[in-house]
Amino acid sequence: MEFEVVVPTLDRASLPDCLDATHLVLGKPTIHVQRERGIQLGTIRNIGLKKCRGNLVVFIDDDVILNKAWLEKCLKALDEDSNLIMVQGVVPEGETCGCMIVRRKEFVAGGGFPELDSYVNRRFEGHYKVVRDAVCFHYARGFGLIRHALKWIMSFYQTEFRAGIYHDPKESLRNLAHYIWYGPHEMIFYELAYMVKTFFVLPFIIEDKMNPLEKTRRRTK
Repeated sequence: MEFEVVVPTLDRASLPDCLDATHLVLGKPTIHVQRERGIQLGTIRNIGLKKCRGNLVVFIDDDVILNKAWLEKCLKALDEDSNLIMVQGVVPEGETCGCMIVRRKEFVAGGGFPELDSYVNRRFEGHYKVVRDAVCFHYARGFGLIRHALKWIMSFYQTEFRAGIYHDPKESLRNLAHYIWYGPHEMIFYELAYMVKTFFVLPFIIEDKMNPLEKTRRRTK
């Protein structure tokens, strides 16, 4: 099966691993790396979509590492329901738009991505599915917690304020102020719960959270 892939990127350090894994999992597909700045992410993905000609298009973020299980489970969902236009996997934080497959013709006919594409599901009510056990590796989290937190802050600055890719910076500031005022207790609770689950309760998942490319490199040494 042939795929085309669209990868919006800020040229983060994770991009080479993202592309390597994509080639490994999808069998050397055509990949459109989109480096536009100053426009919304949904628009950037639509620009990449217009370059595609195949039936199935994969959209992934540049900090997501695909794996065979993700592909198999998403394709199974598409095969089992011909009404599905869009199938989404997840990354550990619960994000879904960063690893998804669409039927190109039907997706374009349905309007593609809205500018703020976190709302894309609303355009395809009844025609999309989130496959919760199709999980990808994500660079946003990891066991070097402080280092990853600093990278997240820098990424937030680049995308929200310098490039203006994801949201209106003023809206982001309002949301941040609202969350600081109302949400610290929730943030602390959920972060602690995540840390306990990740670091103490299930120590065997360390292997699962490792970059799959790194696991392959270790086995071949």
